[in-house]
Amino acid sequence: MPTDLTPEVPAPNPRAAEKELLDTFIEEGKRLEKEALEDSAGHNEEALAAEWLHKWIGIPSIVISALAGLASGATSASAAGAATQPNLAIPAAVVALLSFSVTLLASLSTFLDPKTQAANQYKAANAYWQLRADARNFYLIECKKPKSLAELESELLVLQKKIKDLDDQTPMVSDKASTRGIAKTKDGTYVRANGSSEDQALAPLWRLDRTVLVRTFAKNLGADQ
Repeated sequence: MPTDLTPEVPAPNPRAAEKELLDTFIEEGKRLEKEALEDSAGHNEEALAAEWLHKWIGIPSIVISALAGLASGATSASAAGAATQPNLAIPAAVVALLSFSVTLLASLSTFLDPKTQAANQYKAANAYWQLRADARNFYLIECKKPKSLAELESELLVLQKKIKDLDDQTPMVSDKASTRGIAKTKDGTYVRANGSSEDQALAPLWRLDRTVLVRTFAKNLGADQ
């Protein structure tokens, strides 16, 4: 009698396919969290550099401006009573140099505007940090809820669009700042992405500035655990 030698093909398993797709959503959520954390760290490093520049232009400018004022006053006094107080005389070249230095530093500060740059970079870092929290919430919580795959896909697409929009709208980050930020996310300076609960608890809390954001990030970090 003839025999059928065609191998039997197992029927597709819908549940296995759904689980595979769900796992893909979770992995993408983790990737977005990591990307957002690294971008946020890069902007924070750029902001710190701008803050440093602002201080090292501003502080010398204040000191030199004060010296220029004293020198100008001393020169005026020496002109009024040079016969009785000859030691008050200050070379005009010194006064001119101090005045030039004040003008130069003021012009540099206006041109570079490090204070505004720092504020914009901190704002971008905060936005990426919030996106990092949203991505973490997606794969840790939303993916465990009784939601359809279509709903989860829609939420994931929203996260992907958010990070693309941030990339288009936020200021540029230098390669050095980006490299420093990524390195610090790995050594625990910033809260680690995709780490264990112990890693999250032990990593130092990221302080983007000295006031409101500290409390905001502490609250977000507590919600993530």
